[in-house]
Amino acid sequence: MLSAEKGWWAVVCLILLCPSCLAWGPDAHDAVTRAAISVLPAELHPFYARNERLIVGLDNLPDMWRDTHRKAEGPHHYMDLDLLSKPPFGDIPRSYAAAERKYGRAKLLQVGVLPWSIQGRHQKLVSAMRRRDFEGIVVHSAILSHYVADGANPLHTTSEYDGRTPEQKGIHGRFEMEVADRLMSGWRLRPPDLSDKSDRPDRSDAILRYLASSFAQVEAVYQADAAASKADPSRGEVYGRVFQERAAPLAKSRLEAASSFLADLYYTAWVSAGKPNLPATAAPLFWGR
Repeated sequence: MLSAEKGWWAVVCLILLCPSCLAWGPDAHDAVTRAAISVLPAELHPFYARNERLIVGLDNLPDMWRDTHRKAEGPHHYMDLDLLSKPPFGDIPRSYAAAERKYGRAKLLQVGVLPWSIQGRHQKLVSAMRRRDFEGIVVHSAILSHYVADGANPLHTTSEYDGRTPEQKGIHGRFEMEVADRLMSGWRLRPPDLSDKSDRPDRSDAILRYLASSFAQVEAVYQADAAASKADPSRGEVYGRVFQERAAPLAKSRLEAASSFLADLYYTAWVSAGKPNLPATAAPLFWGR
């Protein structure tokens, strides 16, 4: 059996050798989805609760797509905000068409297109709700959840996503591994109830503010890594413990922010769709035998 220190490093090495793993772990994505559903208002909760197992079961699809279609799918999971502007990033265009005119398609594919992935999937959810397409609501809700959760990770919003110096390389994997493998099993996300139920169909500003709030925590991730590295320059068991202690509250806070924002997007999609009746009906996702 591996010692605690060797076991910790085995997981780190696995992540560093598997770039597609560099995202919140599947358990974290599932927790975000469940927490968002738990705070939905009465008009939406019955349908989402009835289909929770399906939505949660599909919320890691985008990471599977990235495994098989990395070039096409990869940019949808992040956006290096600091390569386009400076905080609070108010001059980044809200629509993809305007952003492409300003920066060019090649630049956007380089820095990532996460805000428009969220925006586009939100619109697909609106269309599915408008048609009362229960299967479509489930699928688009799941995929939207994944992108929203990715946007909660500070390291998905910066060009310094994996180390500012050669010695810091791998911080992305270390941060997310701690969340996925050490912390999620003991966590219960507790996002606030959806308090603002006004009609807010356009969420483009809110999406960029949400990503900016993640970017604002990049320095905190690096400070946690610096404290852990100072305590244990070899990045052994002590490093893992200190980094966990420093990074856990931040990671939990960001995942709760993801749950809260996801619930907001589910609700605003329903409002934009004309507030259709969504009964507690199971979506018949079935492809035969």
